[in-house]
Amino acid sequence: MLIVHGYSDTSTWARGQAWGILNYAQAYIWSKDTKFLQASCGPSGYFLYRLETTLLAVELMYHNGILMHL
Repeated sequence: MLIVHGYSDTSTWARGQAWGILNYAQAYIWSKDTKFLQASCGPSGYFLYRLETTLLAVELMYHNGILMHL
């Protein structure tokens, strides 16, 4: 699975991840070589996983004017 790391090993570089998803998918469309489709599925699946789980991690609440994590 291709994961483009960002600032740390637990983050991703969004633009690099998007390029990976798009370019591997385009290479598959042009070549019909399934190795490119499989390569595109890795960062795509990771993006969808992070999309589903990130909302829980970034929920914020104001309490007495102070921004607090839930």
